[in-house]
Amino acid sequence: MIVQFEHKNKIIKLAIFGEMYDKNNKNHRKLKAFRRFGVSPQDTLSSRIYRKKMFYDLSDLELSLNFMNGDLIIDCGANIGNHTVFWSCFTFCPILSIEPFEKNYELLKENCALNKCDRVRLSRSLLSDKISLFKSKSTSKGRGKTSYSPSIEGDQKSCLLDNLVGSDVVGFIKVDVEGMEIDVLNGSHRILKEFHPIIFIEAHASFDPLMDVKVRNLLSDYGYKQGVDLFCTLKQQKRRRKNNEL
Repeated sequence: MIVQFEHKNKIIKLAIFGEMYDKNNKNHRKLKAFRRFGVSPQDTLSSRIYRKKMFYDLSDLELSLNFMNGDLIIDCGANIGNHTVFWSCFTFCPILSIEPFEKNYELLKENCALNKCDRVRLSRSLLSDKISLFKSKSTSKGRGKTSYSPSIEGDQKSCLLDNLVGSDVVGFIKVDVEGMEIDVLNGSHRILKEFHPIIFIEAHASFDPLMDVKVRNLLSDYGYKQGVDLFCTLKQQKRRRKNNEL
């Protein structure tokens, strides 16, 4: 399914995860929004793009434009390319877009092609602080919620961002990696020390309630300050409503 909308006089096309609502599926029946819009209940990002006909996290994307200086942008955890496409369309910066999950990666490629993102380099890499085998785990909350854990039975090998980037000057990094925030940052030591890029990072409390504190503490060793060159957002786990709650 492709959603088309206009932003700043540009026509944007985003391929999303779309699955028609099946009235015989009781899991679909529970989700009224998806009954109306016919979008997969397995992907929150796709449903929001479909409903609002706009980029996801648009306020943060607009804020990020204040920090673009022409150097490399790195999108760690690019998902289907929402941020990558925005930056490709509204900056002149080169972009490295990284997404390990295969189904997300295929849509990321499609969205870059649909929007002629010719300054984007794609990588289906899994970032960590060491080279190891990892196994993926998806949840019913969305394909963007896929997480990874070390496993000798894993089928995906990790790499360090320091090694993936090479000698490119890095000006901006966005990190949304579902619990691997510290691992990714530890694997970016050279980049952080040498280039001190602006960092937008989502700290996932569902993996660690103190994730945002740990992220800020780690980056403070490199001289980062929240709200200046670091924008760390704590993503809380949504509380499930019990049947007896109003």
